[in-house]
Amino acid sequence: RRAAPGMRRRLALLEADEALRGRLECILGSAFELVISCRLAADLCRRWAEVRPEIVLVDLALPGMGGIEWIGWATQQPHRALCIAHTVFEDPETIFAALRAGAAGYLRKGLTA
Repeated sequence: RRAAPGMRRRLALLEADEALRGRLECILGSAFELVISCRLAADLCRRWAEVRPEIVLVDLALPGMGGIEWIGWATQQPHRALCIAHTVFEDPETIFAALRAGAAGYLRKGLTA
């Protein structure tokens, strides 16, 4: 589903690393409507129905509920969003687990800032 002309897609960031989350907010905030930016999956779960993102960039290495588990949770909600895994993991098992959980794709985090 495409955003109407002049409308920006609603984006949620779920990223454990505070510095990286801040950089992503700056970079993506000009192209998307940033509706929420969280360190913990539980925070986004609590506000899911309120913020209603269209796209979620999900860190797989979250404290507490991990990114793969969260993606599985999100795919079971009445409001659906496109989930994109954002990870340093390169092993196929982790990537395929995220895709099986419902991620639409994944982006590999760079190792340099």
